[in-house]
Amino acid sequence: YKCYHKHEGSCLTHHLHTAYSIRDGRDSVKDLVKRTSELGYKRFIPTDHASMASIYDTFKESEKYGIKGGIGCEFYIVESTEKPTASQPHITVIAQSDEGYKNMLKLSYLSAIKEDEGELEGFKGSYGYKPHITEQSLLHFQKGLIVGSGCRKSIINDHFLKGNNEKALLLLDLF
Repeated sequence: YKCYHKHEGSCLTHHLHTAYSIRDGRDSVKDLVKRTSELGYKRFIPTDHASMASIYDTFKESEKYGIKGGIGCEFYIVESTEKPTASQPHITVIAQSDEGYKNMLKLSYLSAIKEDEGELEGFKGSYGYKPHITEQSLLHFQKGLIVGSGCRKSIINDHFLKGNNEKALLLLDLF
């Protein structure tokens, strides 16, 4: 549990999975919030893979410990022309406002429905092998969101590692 920005008792990890995270979550929100409090941090924002299911527990447990809860998600992401794969890259998204929270809900919705099951503001569902969003839908719904690279398997890092530096830098500039 790393803290990248520690200042006056605050902490924002940018990349934290709970038991609600698809594929690699382990620890309960309750245990993570307790540990956050023990370390003296004042903020807890999980970024579970393809899931926002930890929201209720995050706010319930954070309130018990006097910590400010936040909303995040590590979405699987593809370019609109790509079909999802078993090892598709990620992008970490954190809501910084009410509008950001609403936009995260829209992205979560689009990631969970199939193309022929519905659309939202001109974007069709994109569910395939596993829930994912497209770069275009993230660009459209990015207002009120903090978008970060997250982990080694992020779409930005993926482009850097494949030598596609122009695309990686373009994504950094867009988000």
